[in-house]
Amino acid sequence: MTIKSAKKRLWAAIACVAVFGCEPDDAAFDDGAGEPDGAAQGDGASGPDALRGDVILRNRVALDMPILLRPLADDVELDCAEVERDPTAGLPLSSFAQGDVVTLAPHEMVAVWPHAPQERPCYAVWVESEGLGTRVLFWRDGAPPIQGHQPSCCDTGDGIVQLMVVDNGAALELEATTGLVHATTP
Repeated sequence: MTIKSAKKRLWAAIACVAVFGCEPDDAAFDDGAGEPDGAAQGDGASGPDALRGDVILRNRVALDMPILLRPLADDVELDCAEVERDPTAGLPLSSFAQGDVVTLAPHEMVAVWPHAPQERPCYAVWVESEGLGTRVLFWRDGAPPIQGHQPSCCDTGDGIVQLMVVDNGAALELEATTGLVHATTP
């Protein structure tokens, strides 16, 4: 089998799984007690399973996905207004730290840059994965706010970015309900 045919098989498997059952059984997230009112994702949920962060990445692909997350380097200071005008123009790869590869199981979530409030006026993270290429996530401190997020297959919110299968399984993309995601310039 050639590398090209192996890649075609991988993308066919991703597309098949995405079409026929990307969402896990709801029972996988139910401890028998159900979620009380107000415990939905993104509204400050707390508890032993809550993930705290302002920007959360969720794997909506039905395969384990290795993701490289590279936050800004410690010595990089951003002009937030300038970066907000064009989030990728002023953010070359050299602006980012070495980073870590995190392998996310299906529907697993991770805070893309765990930090305390007001550490910086704005944040950027370089996100890279096979089939996705690279994207930059950019946001200002407090927008979205740091809060608790309960593990869930389907909930969305201002700080949730989802790795999704798109184009009938031909590619991956990061999707969010806000302007967090920006394509990198070649």
